[in-house]
Amino acid sequence: LGVIGQATCGCFGIIQASPWAAFAVDVTALGLLAIGRPPLSNRAEVSSVLTWAGGLATIFAVLAVAGVLTFGSLDAALARLRGQSLSVSPVMLDFGSGKPGEVRTGAYSVRNNTSALVRLMGRTSDCNCLVGGEFPVEIPPGQSVTLTLDIRVPRSVPGQFTREVDVYTDLPQASRLTLLLTCLVERPE
Repeated sequence: LGVIGQATCGCFGIIQASPWAAFAVDVTALGLLAIGRPPLSNRAEVSSVLTWAGGLATIFAVLAVAGVLTFGSLDAALARLRGQSLSVSPVMLDFGSGKPGEVRTGAYSVRNNTSALVRLMGRTSDCNCLVGGEFPVEIPPGQSVTLTLDIRVPRSVPGQFTREVDVYTDLPQASRLTLLLTCLVERPE
């Protein structure tokens, strides 16, 4: 999340923390666990642990490569494994920060993991989400489309603004997808 520029990861509930801060906490915890672990008594134990870990890593790597070769991407492979007909990326669209009344634009991708043509019929809107004229959209089997979403930063109390936007489809088993969006409302000048 830090690499793609996500402002907050939601890892600590209502406490807003950057993904890099969460990563630092995780690395620190792993380091402390490594330091506090009782020492291995002989080389055979170390060799056994390394062999086991290496074998597990190899199995995961082979499965990841097979998923990418079969489905086109690791995300598509995981979505297929979970039984998801459609997948949205990113699940939380971060618009950064903006002044009240400012219009900000973001992009998200919807992937069709089925073997049939899927139509996106439209999406919800409220006073802050501006619906574009790009619907309906057809997504061929195994393909994805990138759509844009414009929001108007609300004239509310400064702080984090979060909304859900539903995208409606013609699939009976997945008639709607939920996209989360967030924006930090700055103090007006």
